Amino acid sequence: MLGNLSLRPKIALILLLPVAALLLLAGLRIGSSVSTSRQAAQVRGLTEFALRGTALAHELQGERGLTLGRLLGDRSPDRLRAQRAATSRALAAYRDSAAGLDAGALAPATAEKLASASNRLEGLDDLRRDVNRGSVSAAAALDFYNTTIADLLNTNRGLVSGIADPQLAQRAGAFVAMSRIKELAALEREQVSGVLDRGRFAPGEFRRFTSTLATRAVLLSEFRAGADDAQRALFVDTLVGPEVQRARELQAAVIAGEGAARLEVDPAEWWTVNSTEIGLLRRVEEGLGAAAVDATRADETAARTRAGIDAVAVLLVLALAIGLSLVVVRSLLRPLGLLRSSAEEVANNQLPGVVERLQRAEPVDLNAETRPIGICDRDEIGQVARAFDAVHSTAVRVAAEQAALRRSVADMFLSLGRRLQALVHRQLELLDELERTEADPQQLRSLFQLDHLATRMRRNAENLLVLSGSEPVRRWSDPVPLPRVIRAASAEIEDYNRVGVMPMADVRVVGHAVSDVIHLLAELIEKAAAFSPPGTRVQVAGEPAAHGYLLEIEDQGIGMSDEELAEANEQLAKPASIDLAGAQRLGFYVVGRLAARHGIKVRLRRSWFGGVAALVLLPSSLLGGPETEMEPAGPAPAGATRQPVVEPARAEPVPTPVPRAFAVRSPGAGHDNGTAG
Repeated sequence: MLGNLSLRPKIALILLLPVAALLLLAGLRIGSSVSTSRQAAQVRGLTEFALRGTALAHELQGERGLTLGRLLGDRSPDRLRAQRAATSRALAAYRDSAAGLDAGALAPATAEKLASASNRLEGLDDLRRDVNRGSVSAAAALDFYNTTIADLLNTNRGLVSGIADPQLAQRAGAFVAMSRIKELAALEREQVSGVLDRGRFAPGEFRRFTSTLATRAVLLSEFRAGADDAQRALFVDTLVGPEVQRARELQAAVIAGEGAARLEVDPAEWWTVNSTEIGLLRRVEEGLGAAAVDATRADETAARTRAGIDAVAVLLVLALAIGLSLVVVRSLLRPLGLLRSSAEEVANNQLPGVVERLQRAEPVDLNAETRPIGICDRDEIGQVARAFDAVHSTAVRVAAEQAALRRSVADMFLSLGRRLQALVHRQLELLDELERTEADPQQLRSLFQLDHLATRMRRNAENLLVLSGSEPVRRWSDPVPLPRVIRAASAEIEDYNRVGVMPMADVRVVGHAVSDVIHLLAELIEKAAAFSPPGTRVQVAGEPAAHGYLLEIEDQGIGMSDEELAEANEQLAKPASIDLAGAQRLGFYVVGRLAARHGIKVRLRRSWFGGVAALVLLPSSLLGGPETEMEPAGPAPAGATRQPVVEPARAEPVPTPVPRAFAVRSPGAGHDNGTAG
């Protein structure tokens, strides 16, 4: 079974199983590291968002206390204005962080608290305006701030509870617990500030105050029980100093004055001392949060590092395995590479070059062009190499035979075209003599028709010369006006009286291109007349263009399909060698050859009248020179009579000389290189 497999499946079988096993094991290990890294990154994102929430809660706590003071009679708005600005900055940062949070990954309760906090924060500006106007009570303002801060802290609790890793959850939970402790401290400050403003506790206020103190003490005990040594040390080292001791003394004084007619505690001192303690708690909160973020970032980095190390190790092992395998199969792959490169060189460069040189009739050493590849092995690769050598030799030989056949066909076209030119030239001379001596109008009309048919035969003979690649025999030395060139071209078709030439600018065609331009236009005008109803006209118009002069030959005929137009335009733009398929559109092939010879651009498109419009762009290199008589270069033959060029559309009903291109037959035009036979 293995002996029937080709070389590539054999090599694949050698490498497939060990590589697959290696990749599977490595994928599992790397996937685990990547999963850990992603989890750490997610926890880091949640922790950073929770830090934004605690920062906002801290600023709201400060604004809550100052707002309470404003409502209780504090007439200094500067501190409140500055605190509101700080709160707004914290709120903007919180919203930016919330925008990048995947709310769909949160627990429903956490998502609900987050939405509640966001909705309440939308009403912060309205509350501030009511405070400024004094249209809101202190209790309502405190309720707004208390509820909003509670939603923020409860959102953080929900975020921490969703962390699966115990160590990461403990780190994040420590600073969340500290945030709740700090909120209770701030509530104590605001509650007692309201009591001191009145001088004594109102009914129920002392119970709420002591409840807050008890809850704070419980949370602090839970924090100390769940915190690690570093977290406890941070708390103990931070909450030291006379301000903290004084805060405890003032708390004891407030508790002792529960039944007194008036509390003997300075409101300003109470606010300052407790604010200092809250600031220290904020410092602990920030330290715990930063430690949690750093820990998650370290876990994320470590997981990524492990994944990178594992990937590099896998690549090294895989490279080693592949390298050893390549050493084993090198002796098999080397001849394959040589065979492939040789085949590509022959297919892409050598064989096309040989065919191109053969088509240009350049000498080609067939033995030198069909050298063997040079693989002498007797295995399957060597057999394929020798078979390819045989195919290469056969292809070059067939190309040489085809090139020889094309050359012989071109020579045949050239010989036949020159013979026909010679006969047509003699026929035209004879017709000239008969036209000069004939007086009968009817006979003269018949002679003119024969003269016109002979002119068309001459163009068909010139088509053979174009097919053979020969240069035109008829040449002019001076520029010729373009309208006369167009009329001469229309005179070479049978229905010349259907051709209408629109007025054109004074443009002249250089002499060496006049014959080919006439020939090209005659082919296009003849096709336009042949494929349109007899009663319609073929219109020829022209206008200057940026790079020459544009002619348009438009008919009202049956038109062409999109496929036919595309095929005809391709043949006009890139005239290839003539074949049996191209013989069905010989005129387009001749036009394409003549256009390529002089850099003329020809393109067909649909006509507004339903037929076809041929666009012919004569380049600037073919235009210029003063107007001269339409006479070919060289002296005219003795006794030759020139017929005037007339407008085809104005042919009179009486016998009139049929327009013939410049009435031309240059001396020897029919005999140059065409007397054979």
